[in-house]
Amino acid sequence: MNTPSTVNVVHQLTPGTYKLQLHHRNKQVVMGVNLDGKIYSNALISDNICVKRGSIAGYSKEDANLNGIIDVSDPKSKGWTIELRNASNTLVSSIVSDHAGYYFFMDLDPGAYTVTGFPPVGLDVIVPSTVSYTVTVETNVVAVSNFLGTPNGEVPDVTVEELCVLSVPNVFTPNGDQVNDKFYFSTECNVPIDAKIMNRWGNVVYETTDATEGWDGTSKGHPITAGAYFYSCVVKYTDKEDETISGYVQVIR
Repeated sequence: MNTPSTVNVVHQLTPGTYKLQLHHRNKQVVMGVNLDGKIYSNALISDNICVKRGSIAGYSKEDANLNGIIDVSDPKSKGWTIELRNASNTLVSSIVSDHAGYYFFMDLDPGAYTVTGFPPVGLDVIVPSTVSYTVTVETNVVAVSNFLGTPNGEVPDVTVEELCVLSVPNVFTPNGDQVNDKFYFSTECNVPIDAKIMNRWGNVVYETTDATEGWDGTSKGHPITAGAYFYSCVVKYTDKEDETISGYVQVIR
């Protein structure tokens, strides 16, 4: 991830109407970029002349494990044609997902839209099952709609990988003896998570979205000290509501 940066540019503008736009080198706007423009005037500027907009974004992926659901481990799939239609079924815009499977519709009027994905040759859409999403656009909000495809003729098998309950250890010994040198929220569950481990001052020393990703007991490249650390983990099940588990893990060196 690139280090965030701020660019300040000051222009002396003559009276008139202006539009502030940001163009990436591939002519698409990427997420994670904040465009902040300020206009100073000797006269009052009414908020009524500012038209607020919303956005729709998402990823196209391929169902690598053929389980019929969108997993964190599923690879991004480029070359999807994503169509956007308004409530009157009029085509508003069409875009092709980039090399990272990403697409983005911006500067949209609030209201109801239909987002439809057309995968490249060789794939069929399986998420959503109706091929299209009905999306409500709100001001200053990015509505997310992700697509999943499977190779033509392949039938997703929901029994390939079953979600399981995490079993988090309470002792961790990152001392280089090749025994219990990494901490895992799970060594076998494929369920996505949002987890953080914090020291006694509440500072985050480790975070992950992959339950099977092992932590080596370092923070910012440096070994942490021995002691008790608090963890909080949101388990994101597909067949039931999210569950939050928390507790302490004792680090012994």
